[in-house]
Amino acid sequence: MDKETELQSISEENEGLRLKIGKNLSGQCEESELAAGLKKSEAVLAELKASLLDKETQLQSISEENEMLKMEIKRKENEASRVNEEAVEAARAAEREAAYNPMDSPYSEDMDDDSPKKKNGNMLKKIGVLWKKGQK
Repeated sequence: MDKETELQSISEENEGLRLKIGKNLSGQCEESELAAGLKKSEAVLAELKASLLDKETQLQSISEENEMLKMEIKRKENEASRVNEEAVEAARAAEREAAYNPMDSPYSEDMDDDSPKKKNGNMLKKIGVLWKKGQK
């Protein structure tokens, strides 16, 4: 029975070693799976970094374009304001001229066809043309 007990203990030891080898192999498989997952994650991270860099470059480009457009809008607003002021000044000058132009001057006979209302209408047309020019 001694030999039987010894055989039994060696069989149990062999079985234990087989289990241990199996666990080691499965642990190595898990490690290789984890390593593959890590590599995949690193690749995805690199792609995301490249994409982020592209987006930042795009953002910078769009921001610069936005600033240029804002400056263009400001310039056009200033130009429109200047044209508007010129039109108002022209209208005031026309009003002053109409107020100072006496109707009883010796030249009034020649001006019968060009009544003040007609002159004022012509001046308003000129102002309208100036106004439209400024808005373009």
